[in-house]
Amino acid sequence: MIRIFFVFVLGLSALCGAARERRSRIAWDVPTCVRLFAHGNYSRMIETRSGELIAVTDGGGVWLARSCDGGRTWSEQRLVVPNTPTHDMAVPDLMECRDGSLLLCYNPRAAHDNADPARRFGIRVRRSEDGGRTWSDEIFVHDAGHRFGDGCWEPSAVQLPDGEIRLFFADEGEFPRSDEQSIGMCRSRDGGRTWSAAERAAFRPGFRDGMPVPGLLEERRRVLVAIEDNGYSHHMNHFQPTVLRMPWRRCRTAIGARSRRRTYPFVRRMEAAATAGAPYLRRAATGEWLLSWQGNAGRRQPLLADGFKPGEVGALRMQVAMGDRSGRNFGCVSAPFDGFARPGADPAERLHDYYGNWNALCATRDGGVWALSATDRFGSHACMAVKGWLLHDFAPRRCAGDPFPAEEALAAPDLAVAPRADAGLYLRTAADDRQLYLHVRIVCGDSIRSGIEAEIDFGQRFRVRIGESEAVCMRAGDDAPCQTAAVRPTDDGFVAEAAIDRWRLRRCGVRGRTPVQATLRVPQGDSVRTYRIVDTDEHPRSWLRIDL
Repeated sequence: MIRIFFVFVLGLSALCGAARERRSRIAWDVPTCVRLFAHGNYSRMIETRSGELIAVTDGGGVWLARSCDGGRTWSEQRLVVPNTPTHDMAVPDLMECRDGSLLLCYNPRAAHDNADPARRFGIRVRRSEDGGRTWSDEIFVHDAGHRFGDGCWEPSAVQLPDGEIRLFFADEGEFPRSDEQSIGMCRSRDGGRTWSAAERAAFRPGFRDGMPVPGLLEERRRVLVAIEDNGYSHHMNHFQPTVLRMPWRRCRTAIGARSRRRTYPFVRRMEAAATAGAPYLRRAATGEWLLSWQGNAGRRQPLLADGFKPGEVGALRMQVAMGDRSGRNFGCVSAPFDGFARPGADPAERLHDYYGNWNALCATRDGGVWALSATDRFGSHACMAVKGWLLHDFAPRRCAGDPFPAEEALAAPDLAVAPRADAGLYLRTAADDRQLYLHVRIVCGDSIRSGIEAEIDFGQRFRVRIGESEAVCMRAGDDAPCQTAAVRPTDDGFVAEAAIDRWRLRRCGVRGRTPVQATLRVPQGDSVRTYRIVDTDEHPRSWLRIDL
């Protein structure tokens, strides 16, 4: 009885700890959106140790582009792995090894109607020791069958601290007489030059584990692998993400359907009929995990039984969830490309008039994350990327001089609301012993500049309202301003800077860890639309907190 009670207390404590943990929120910075590739699918991006961004995609071969300025501009794309007369080179994935070399994985695919046994589906890699400017010859990893129904797919790799590289892929080659699929894995101990024979890493009998993407959870000595899994719905084409939790040591058996290492990632379970395939997993600079997928949540168009509308993949769009530092409890779901309206589209139709497929994420050291998607959101199919900022509880930066040096003008914001291509709010804070400094940057188009309004609310006790002409500070519930600040115009909107005496905040009850909200009100025709930080509402309990 004592043992049962002890286990119960431990479990209850763990649940309470999970409930108390506050996830970051993502603010997708709509003005950063960039076209990476004019054609293709399966775009992937990494940030190298030098700070360079490198992206790849497939589409008539494997193409590569790079950015040396944080993603603002990109080089002309160039072909690094051409197709052959017998195979398309598909689903590339990049990894920077611990020695600074790059590893490019890809998937040679035979034609859909191929009948030649010599033309097999495979997994290959190439290495680069000069930052992706030149590449080695093709290196063999694995081959499956020659038919579309018994091939292998979607390679992705991770390197352990001891140098071993594990490359995961979806494998149908073991099941030529069924529609099943498993997760295969090959190992390399020499930087990707040679590879072990494939071993089975995970398999749910009767179903299709697919599209693996690994990440490293070093403090737990685990490799986390996001896969798509149709075993939750018992329908062959209704996939949902699963996270496999693999120890660094060699696993003697594959992760099966009932294994404790196969974990459902979300706080709230999806409906069985929900489609959420093609997952992608990355760890943010905060230590939290991000998970993306292509899903049909929020779509009003009816779906067919296989999860798609007739003749297209247009029922699905990219969605992203935040998890905790152990890679569990994913929630706070957002859609990176919902802030854009198709050319000529009614803004009210923004959730329903585009697709976004074969997506990926790239977490950067500055606290941001890039979302990549093959989408028709901008009128024609292209591989697009948009940057998001991770917002979390924060303290103002301590300053002894200029609170906002020019070189920090575009640094990671403390709070951000960027819901549309023509509107955004970015707040940065600093403090000394006497004052709290606010730097609020509003991005807006000329057509809405005269009507746009922002508000920073401290615990519903003190507010700062910003319009095109001035910023007004006031006690909550009191229309009489206690302080005003000038606003200066910029090329893309305007900036307000306010210095608020800390004693004034304390007199209003703003002290310690205080809930804080950023709100943007944008005119739209005869009405005004209100935008807030994702996964927050008018109640302070849902807000982020500032430590004063």
